[in-house]
Amino acid sequence: STGTLDDVLYFNALHHVPVDELETALGEAHRALKPEGRLLAVEPIAEGPLFDLTRMVEDETAVRAAADDALTKAHGGTDWQLVARLEYLAPVKYESFQAFRNGLIRVDPAREPTVSAQEDWLRERFTASARQADGAYWLDQPTRATLLQRL
Repeated sequence: STGTLDDVLYFNALHHVPVDELETALGEAHRALKPEGRLLAVEPIAEGPLFDLTRMVEDETAVRAAADDALTKAHGGTDWQLVARLEYLAPVKYESFQAFRNGLIRVDPAREPTVSAQEDWLRERFTASARQADGAYWLDQPTRATLLQRL
């Protein structure tokens, strides 16, 4: 409904919106928010150890950039005010390489042939890139949080 929400959260989701619908998605968030309501968009940046591994299966460079561009354009207009923008490392935990591999396929089973074809490379890079701590493997994902306020 219109103007009823205090907050809207896009968590690792905006870059999955088709590029030609990003402006509409942000417009719908604006419509749903109360005056001075807030939109928090948390998006992975196309860099870092986790991205370097996953882009061999599905390269999200362009869609992540498009989501960031849409947010920048939004707060450059008259509908939103930029409240804060923060970059940080989000560590992602995997119990093993097999858990990482299974996760890639669980997201989209059509990836299985690509994952299988790249498995040796993925395993080698996973072992070289992941840091071990607390009985698990950790891959950092640089992440950007953008907080906008509805005008």
